[in-house]
This record gives sequence, structure tokens and C-alpha cells, in this order.
Amino acid sequence: MTRSHHGPVLVISMDLEPGRNQTSLGQKQRTDAAAAEVLSLLEGHRIPATLGRSEPGLADWHTERYCGTVQHEAALLGDSSWIGPEAGRAGFARELGRRVQGAREAGTVIRSLLMRDGPLRGDWDLLVKQEIVGLRDGQLPEPRAAAGSDPRIARFGLWEMPVSCCVPTAARWPWGDRGGWAARRAIRRAVARDHSVHIFVDLRFLAEHQMAGLAAIHRTLHLAARLRDAGQLETLTLGDLIAQRRRRTDAAGTRSVLCPAA
Repeated sequence: MTRSHHGPVLVISMDLEPGRNQTSLGQKQRTDAAAAEVLSLLEGHRIPATLGRSEPGLADWHTERYCGTVQHEAALLGDSSWIGPEAGRAGFARELGRRVQGAREAGTVIRSLLMRDGPLRGDWDLLVKQEIVGLRDGQLPEPRAAAGSDPRIARFGLWEMPVSCCVPTAARWPWGDRGGWAARRAIRRAVARDHSVHIFVDLRFLAEHQMAGLAAIHRTLHLAARLRDAGQLETLTLGDLIAQRRRRTDAAGTRSVLCPAA
């Protein structure tokens, strides 16, 4: 079994907005309520998360809701309406620059892009120009296909970290656990195999199913906090994990240059 030698890390990401086709006031209110519940659980377990918004410059990241004792990461939430073939490279560059600049003017640093509905198939250089270093694609795994997801270099210094598993899900097996069992198994495997794991918290599911699955999230965070407190797991945001890996990669490259030839 190949080991990463970086130490197991848990990354949690979630999208703080309804989907493109969910624009009613009621849907937004339900999503906000679901987000508040999950943020409270994250605060209670002292676990940071990477939180996506399509217009992070319009969100107040300095309120207690987002920045209590836990420092979450503000990320840019992207979809095919302005990324990909529909928008074209010029449209993507324009929208990306506008959204990142708006965040900067509001005092928010953006290091990560969270894709909502599919992978980013090109134009990685545009992200790097805006100092974005972390990417989550929008391809979500099958409910029982949880696996480790160490970040990997995509192109131009951009790192990508696939989602390992989602919680909650519609799956009730076993014991009506709504995907929590698979998420906890993924965390345990990451610790045992020295891998990272990336869990996507599906606020849309919570909002549409009257908070079904909140207990699964709680049990998953409880396990993560216990392993962290035991020194067996780190809990980082996507941006912090990528920054850590970049530093270690740069340090390893420096050592290899300075090492004399045999």
C-alpha cells in the first residue's frame, strides 16, 4: 500500500447557496437554516471548513456566523453558468476577476475554487493568475465509494482535491445513517493508510429533507474531533492543506537541488 508520508488530513467543504435552479426565497431560507446548523456543529467540534459562495465579496465573513473560534475558509463557488464552454475563456476570465476582486475589496482572501456541477477542463492558468491554488471539482462519488483523496498537482501550480464522500445522502443503509457510516469509514481508512480525506457536506439535501442526516454529520464530526485530539488526524481547510503541501514540495525540491550527486 502506497503511503503519502504527509500525515492524514480531513478537509470539509460545503456550498452555502442553493443550486442554480433553486432560487426561491423559501429555498434560500432553508439552505441558510441548514448552514447554521452545520456551522454550529463545526464550531462545537472546533473543525474548520471551506465554505463556497458565488459572490464571496458580498458575504460578511467577519461576523460570528463564519468566524467564531474556528477560522473557516471563504472559497469561490463556481458553476457552468460562468465557467466552461457556455462562458468561454474570455467570459470566465472576466467573471473570475470580478468575483475575486470583489472579495479582496471586502477584505476576504480567496485561495480555493469549489466547482458545483462538473470538472474544470481547462483555463487553469486563469485561476493561478488570481492566486487561487486549490480546486474541488464537481464530480461527486457514489454513496458507498468513499476513498482517500490526497491533493494532486493539476497544472500551472494549481492543486486539485477530489471529494471522497458526501454526507448526508439519501442512502439509509446501514441503520438509517444517511451516509455517515461511509464518511466515518473514509476517515478511519485515511488514518490507517496515511491519506487525506475530503468530505462534502450536502446542504442542499439537508435543506430539502427537513434536516434529515444532521445526526450523521454530528457523528462524523465527533469521530474526526476525537482522532484529532488523539494526534492521529489533522483538520484543515482546503486552502491550508494546499499551502502545506506546496511548502513541503518546495522544501523537498530545494533539498534535492542541494544534495550532492553520488
